[in-house]
Amino acid sequence: MNKKNPWKVLKSTDVSPSKWFPINKDLVELPNGKQIEYFKSELGNVAMVLPITIDNEIIFVEQYKHGIGEYTLEFPAGRIEEGQSPTQAAISELLEETGIRVEENDLTPLIELWTEPSKSTVRVHGYLARNVSITEKQNLEETETICIVKVPLSQLSSFIKDHKIHASDTIALIGFAREQGLI
Repeated sequence: MNKKNPWKVLKSTDVSPSKWFPINKDLVELPNGKQIEYFKSELGNVAMVLPITIDNEIIFVEQYKHGIGEYTLEFPAGRIEEGQSPTQAAISELLEETGIRVEENDLTPLIELWTEPSKSTVRVHGYLARNVSITEKQNLEETETICIVKVPLSQLSSFIKDHKIHASDTIALIGFAREQGLI
């Protein structure tokens, strides 16, 4: 595979409507010499954790996502803040959203995913955390209302088949962990 960037960025302008939705308008030159404007989102990277309890239950968070106007069932996740490593963000988000405290050595890196590579720079850093337990109270942001949902590992396939999980990054982490024999 050719890793060379075939598009040359001639100019990049921040046209973000708000700090919550950063967008750049790039003037790019294609390999054929033609110049076009191209828009991309620069939301920032995410850390996501697939947590499994000592009782072989997978912990999901159910929360409202305004972009789709619905509640989703997905793994605990959040943006990687400036100065944070993906692992630090994973530890922080897991604690905030679920009350599960883990240390760095409790996390197994799984995979790095791109959510929508043609329109976004977002990379999801996926981790696995085994033998976890909820020991603390959630510490949610003002915009978050999160319910914790425990799904026995034995029922995970039916949850996916019954379309109870739609988030592509969550489904991808499940698939990768299964492929590696981790769940």
